[in-house]
Amino acid sequence: MNNATPDDWLDRFPALATAPEAERRRLLAVAQALRVPAGTTVFRPGDACQNYLMVAQGSVRVQKVSESGREIVLYRVEPGQTCVLTTSCLLAGERYPAEGVTETEVVARVLPLAPFHELLAASDVFRHFVFSSFGCRMAELMALVEEVAFGRMDSRLAQRLLALGGSSGRIEIRCVRSQPRCIATYAAYVESFPPEKRAATRTVLGRPYGRKRFGRVG
Repeated sequence: MNNATPDDWLDRFPALATAPEAERRRLLAVAQALRVPAGTTVFRPGDACQNYLMVAQGSVRVQKVSESGREIVLYRVEPGQTCVLTTSCLLAGERYPAEGVTETEVVARVLPLAPFHELLAASDVFRHFVFSSFGCRMAELMALVEEVAFGRMDSRLAQRLLALGGSSGRIEIRCVRSQPRCIATYAAYVESFPPEKRAATRTVLGRPYGRKRFGRVG
């Protein structure tokens, strides 16, 4: 039996726990429950922003997609987090410049525009929560911009492979005929990894390899 109460979602946001009882009751009263299936586009570029989003369960991927179909993931909104673009659009009265897609089923609470501004003006705790969340996510976005604009591709690839390898450092690459150059590049970059990661990462289809195997490309 599920003994959770409708108020339990607030536990995902510890920064709001210090709010006076009256402000907590007001927040609980105006926050509307939202449950969205995986794979749902919750907002698109050009959409008006009408609600402040607070995710209690699940993940929303926020991304920018070009006309040619290329995309970049800006960030994810996960349990206990809010959406920086939503905050920005609510404060500035602008429309969304990117899209948000649920990666899993998402359970959230949304604050309509009027109650959001009311709490922002009346509650010191809520105001601090909104702007501190906004500031943290903006810092993450700036780090992403710096990485994309100034980071070397080989360094970014190596970091991504290490992240995919996890604690074991073991990565499996499935090679198809159209990808010899990619695999050779992978092999070369493995050599730049720290020694403790290098040996465990040298794996293609579960078999170890060396540089000579990829000496010829094309």
